[in-house]
Amino acid sequence: MLFDPRDSTAIEVIRTYLACARERGLQIGLTSGSFDLIHFHHVLYLTRCRRFCDILVDGVDSDELVRERKGEGRPLIYDSRRVIMVDALKP
Repeated sequence: MLFDPRDSTAIEVIRTYLACARERGLQIGLTSGSFDLIHFHHVLYLTRCRRFCDILVDGVDSDELVRERKGEGRPLIYDSRRVIMVDALKP
């Protein structure tokens, strides 16, 4: 499920979904990263994260945050596209 963290309605939907999952006893995991160029170690990392929980929430860093951490010229791929790539991965 994709959502924009700046969208208050989307945030409420996610909060409700996760609260219901917790009530059902499901484990929720959280991870994040830039995922600028998806490679083997990203897939391995997300697969391992997913093993420890029933629901994995994965944050993708904004272009501004990636630029701040990795310098000018980064990210190579815009955040809107990185989100879609990470969402397409099986974990």
